[in-house]
Amino acid sequence: MQQRQNKKPHKSTEYMKRTLFIYGLFLFFLSAACNSPKTQPVDFIQDNIEHAVLQHTLQTKIYEETGEVYNPRTINKDGSIQYIPIEDWTSGFFPGSLWYTYKLTGDVK
Repeated sequence: MQQRQNKKPHKSTEYMKRTLFIYGLFLFFLSAACNSPKTQPVDFIQDNIEHAVLQHTLQTKIYEETGEVYNPRTINKDGSIQYIPIEDWTSGFFPGSLWYTYKLTGDVK
């Protein structure tokens, strides 16, 4: 009578099964991540233009309220704005940025 032997699977077969299982899990999670809901892309340039318009609007309101025509140069550590007189070499930077904002938006304000 022939005895039946319990054969153990070969080590390479176990290794292959484990590897395929890991790859299968990886592909499952990868496909789940690729099918996530799409978010609206932010229009980087338009967002920055709108921010510049807001900042320029705030500064021109200060001009209108005070009646002083000084151009902003920087912000001090205490949060106040440092203004410069028209004779300063950087005095054209702010009016120049207003001009560029007008060219981008066409808004006269």
